[in-house]
Amino acid sequence: MTWANPAAAWMLLLIPAVILLYFLKLRRQDVVVSSTLLWQKVLQDQRVNSPFQRLRTSLLLLLQILAILLLTLALAKPERRSELLQERTHLLLIDVSASMGTDEGGASRLELAREAAVDYVDTIPSGEQAVLISFARRARTMTPVTGDLDLVRAAINDLVVIPASAQLDPAVELAVSIAGKQTLDAVIVLFSDGGFPEWNAGEVAVPIEYVAIGSPRDNSGIVALSMRMDLSGSGRPQVFVEIRNYGAAVRGLVSISQDGTVVRAAEATLGEQARWNQSFEVLGPGLIAVEWEPEGLDTLASDNQAWLQVEEPGKTLVWRVGEDNYMLDEGLSAVTELFEYLELRQVFAADLDSALETAARLPDVIVWERMTPSTLPADVKGHLFFGAVPPGVWEGPLRTVEVPEIVAWNRKHAVNRFLGYSKVVIGEGRILPEAPGVTALVETTGGALIAAFRNDAGRGIVVGFDTLESTWLTDLSFSLFLYNALTFLSGDEFDSQLGCRAEELLSLQAPAVRSRFVIQRPDGNEDSINAEGDGWCRYSRTDVLGPYEVSWEENAEDGSTTQLAKTLPVNLLAPAESNTAPRKALRIAGQSISSEDAPLRTQIRDLWPWIVALALLLLACEWYYYHRR
Repeated sequence: MTWANPAAAWMLLLIPAVILLYFLKLRRQDVVVSSTLLWQKVLQDQRVNSPFQRLRTSLLLLLQILAILLLTLALAKPERRSELLQERTHLLLIDVSASMGTDEGGASRLELAREAAVDYVDTIPSGEQAVLISFARRARTMTPVTGDLDLVRAAINDLVVIPASAQLDPAVELAVSIAGKQTLDAVIVLFSDGGFPEWNAGEVAVPIEYVAIGSPRDNSGIVALSMRMDLSGSGRPQVFVEIRNYGAAVRGLVSISQDGTVVRAAEATLGEQARWNQSFEVLGPGLIAVEWEPEGLDTLASDNQAWLQVEEPGKTLVWRVGEDNYMLDEGLSAVTELFEYLELRQVFAADLDSALETAARLPDVIVWERMTPSTLPADVKGHLFFGAVPPGVWEGPLRTVEVPEIVAWNRKHAVNRFLGYSKVVIGEGRILPEAPGVTALVETTGGALIAAFRNDAGRGIVVGFDTLESTWLTDLSFSLFLYNALTFLSGDEFDSQLGCRAEELLSLQAPAVRSRFVIQRPDGNEDSINAEGDGWCRYSRTDVLGPYEVSWEENAEDGSTTQLAKTLPVNLLAPAESNTAPRKALRIAGQSISSEDAPLRTQIRDLWPWIVALALLLLACEWYYYHRR
């Protein structure tokens, strides 16, 4: 128990004052009475009021002293606290992701979160510590663990929105790590609208409070922007746009610009909780900008724009080597005819060595049909194996499975873009086990059927079954797989994957020696970083949406230099952020945490109202007894 007002102990001086009153004599008037029966009572009163006689037992006096004690106790404001929560380290987690920029009627959610966090800091007793952690996709410690609460308040007020999707796990992991180094008990206090994926990691050893920020708001925004090839017609790239509405029905205008010129505009009407998607043909390489202009209320501005950089592909040479497969040849021919930058050449297995020695240009990709070479040819970018496995990737014979059933595929990998395998039936397949440098692309219950590999000899994709013993060759997904695989392995395509999401690593590999990269940011600022040893530019300050211009100098063998540049866009494209409805309850490590639960700090309970009530009850008893007497 603690005391909020210990100075109230001076009230105890009222006790001797009340006792003194019992020693005072009463001044009486002479009154004529008709009987002497009352004299005995008068003598008793005189003895009680005599200051020189000992104090006699009196229930009235006892009740009055108890009432004074209780009122003094109430004025001292006693508080009862859980032993666990005494002298805590407060780990304040504040969400600064894109959805925290939602307009709440004159103030953003982050502004509301800052106010709530400052109010919380004001309740932290002296002697306790706090640390501020902000998070979006990444988590950052904004202050050390400190008892200087003014420093924490200042850091809270300096927080700004980062237009990125929210990830809770790095923030909680950082908080738990900090808590483990403290000698005091710890509590995590989360200020957020809850717009992040459910976290199903192990049990969190630190108690968590959740303060929900915001109210339900209407919003619509761009949640997907990508490029895909038109496999059924022109063979030209098409921009795919998806807009989702997370509120009442809304109308708006979708504008698509290329290098600053509007090339397409379309009106879109979205019903309540509806989505709108459409594809637009790309005229050629350049920077594609998509803008959504909704009519009426729209509470989040950062999801109304997105960018896409389209690069013209180089010529890709594909060699087809191995056994006969008419359907595979037809698929390869169809893909190479549709996309002019793909060139196909048939090479017989017996002529492979001589073809490699005499070729004016080595192939970018070799397609191996039921054939495994003794070694992978050097200076070939990629290899695509059907019904065979590359040398040196797996040791020993691989396990075969009759009629394997496909249960999952890696949807994030470029080879599986816009693909589905649920209708593919396979007669027999090899299981491709886990190994260094191996990534599963398509899986059965027993393991991978299609996998990507990378090692010192090269990189490639392995299809662990004979396509002639499957229904895949007649499925449209096979042609799309060929296109994705060839362009992925060669590294040349109408590349729409340049760029990244906000707070992800922006990466670029330039083909010749350079010393520095200069990055022109969308906010007008400029950064300069050194090239890494492998020639890659890796840039992490992607906290502003828009196109980043990366430039560098290429050094030629004759000593001349050439100035080159690439545009790399950074987008939001996060449905969880565009859906601005706040979550009142979260699932963290298997447990539900609600913003309506009594926060841990309210377990410090004021006891004085109960004490005042008891004191008033005693005074009422004293009054009743006095008048009954």
